[in-house]
Amino acid sequence: MSSLYPKRTGILFLLTLCGPACGLVGQSNEEWTAGKVVERIETVNGGEEAINEVINVRVHGEVISDGRTYDFVLLKKRPNKVRIQLHYRKKSITTGFDGEEAWRRLRQGERTRVEVLNAAEFAKQSLETDFDGPLIGPVGEGVERKFAGVERIGRVDYLVMEVDYGDSFTRHFIDPRTFRELKMNKFVREDGDYTESASALYNDYERFGPFWLATRIERKLESGTRETLRIDRVELNTALIDRVFEKPSEDGLLGG
Repeated sequence: MSSLYPKRTGILFLLTLCGPACGLVGQSNEEWTAGKVVERIETVNGGEEAINEVINVRVHGEVISDGRTYDFVLLKKRPNKVRIQLHYRKKSITTGFDGEEAWRRLRQGERTRVEVLNAAEFAKQSLETDFDGPLIGPVGEGVERKFAGVERIGRVDYLVMEVDYGDSFTRHFIDPRTFRELKMNKFVREDGDYTESASALYNDYERFGPFWLATRIERKLESGTRETLRIDRVELNTALIDRVFEKPSEDGLLGG
């Protein structure tokens, strides 16, 4: 059964798969293709087999937004299950997707409200349901990935990848010396034209298992809000059952 909820690039491009590798030596700009860039990114992250052996991930960190600091726990499981819980004092917001249905649970003190999210509402949460993100493995139906050339930033010529979702597209700037992503810009279609709606700048990469992940991300959301994400801990292949991604009951017992 196909999902009505689209794949989006967002917080869970926390899992921006990149790593140390050789750069542009021996390859001119004209020789690069989307396939070659994706292959190199996969190679420096342990290769296709090592990537596919990671079936779930648990990420702990904090989000600084509008002067407030939220603790978060992000859960992802192949192929497209995702859940993130944000805590601030006695309040929490949990958003999840079980592969078919998206939902949100709001808690304040003893009060709890659970609601189903439609595709548009879920898209605003900026959660990436594709486990590996748009630059690893095959893309989903209706999504096109292409190599868009080279763009110079400072003293570095970055490889630019574009991922077209139809109503929006993202541009990803890959450092050819390390094959780590520097930044991402998202554009949405408005009245036939595309305008930039969100962006992310990736910093402070560390290695977790086969992956190199950005542990500090500066983001501008579609709402215009600017925030900083910091990752403290990443756990791979933990005991993570499908039930935690299902819509919880009003009492919050389902899924913890």
